[in-house]
Amino acid sequence: MNNKTAKEILLKIREVGKRLDIPHITISLSQTFFHRFFAQTRFLEKDAFFVGVACLFLAGKVEDTPKKLRDIVETSFFCFYNSKPSEEEFIKIREQIINFEKIVLFTLSFNLHVDLPFPYVIDYCKKLKDLEKCRQTAWNLVNDSLSTNLCMKYEAKELAAAAVNLACSFHSILIPNISEFF
Repeated sequence: MNNKTAKEILLKIREVGKRLDIPHITISLSQTFFHRFFAQTRFLEKDAFFVGVACLFLAGKVEDTPKKLRDIVETSFFCFYNSKPSEEEFIKIREQIINFEKIVLFTLSFNLHVDLPFPYVIDYCKKLKDLEKCRQTAWNLVNDSLSTNLCMKYEAKELAAAAVNLACSFHSILIPNISEFF
């Protein structure tokens, strides 16, 4: 799948999550599942919608913040197609989401543990004087990075360190002894 399509779907999934008041960590987890899935398999781009929605549905279960499948399907359909699905469309999509949830689980070998960078951002920023400015900027950088495949290339600690370093640079905050800091 090309990066543009993946990014568009991930941004839509984030929008679905926000509309359904799904916690930020759950949305981030779903985005990571999406990247891990497509790193291990080659599905058609037309299936990416179903994979993205299935990842969001699965992440809700993993993080114990589940939403009703009907709500996820209807909200996803609205965010992607700007309309409400007919009952017939809903049934077809629901079945596809359930099937893709199983496919995602098998593809990920049921390994649903993901080390997200956000706790590391908080830990690193506690060591700084201008905590709030730097923390929010670093948080936003990490959040935006989840729309890319950086989470597949670097560990969570590394992403957090890079985001905090960039945030400090942006706010002209000097990091004391950077080698000991991270």
